Amino acid sequence: MDAPTPEIPPELFEGRKVLVYGEDGTALIAEAAVLSDGTFHLYISPGTYVIDFSFVGIERAEGLPATLTLVSGETTQLDISVDTVMNEAAP
Repeated sequence: MDAPTPEIPPELFEGRKVLVYGEDGTALIAEAAVLSDGTFHLYISPGTYVIDFSFVGIERAEGLPATLTLVSGETTQLDISVDTVMNEAAP
């Protein structure tokens, strides 16, 4: 049986942003705040972008930065899994 997914406190999302850079990864094109439920929304023109995440502390996200190509008339979903290193201290 799979272990239940732990509930994530909304304050863990505070101050975090999804960052969108131009295709070369240097010029910041857009950014979106991560909402308290862990979602974000961006509306940008079709093209190729580098997507990254603003980290707080020693967090890490697998697969970022990532290159993403957006096509006109299509919705693109990007799921980002962030390891917040929220380990419980040993008793």
